[in-house]
Amino acid sequence: MNVAVYGGSFHCPHLGHVMVVSHISLNDPDIDLILVVPAYTQEGKDLVKSWTQRLDMCGLAFDYFSNVEVSAVEWKTNS
Repeated sequence: MNVAVYGGSFHCPHLGHVMVVSHISLNDPDIDLILVVPAYTQEGKDLVKSWTQRLDMCGLAFDYFSNVEVSAVEWKTNS
């Protein structure tokens, strides 16, 4: 299985993020899964939204795509 990992703060997820995932999904048939990984913390950024809020927003933003999974691996790593 070929997995693409797309990470970032996703504060807040926006059309640009969705367009990146859409481009990968449509133009790279070798990618079976796109794993979206919101960063648990972001040095130098004043994050107004909590990590769980950003995780939930990513779930909503990328729900349309059948080959996208939003991962909580950053939380698991930092807890």
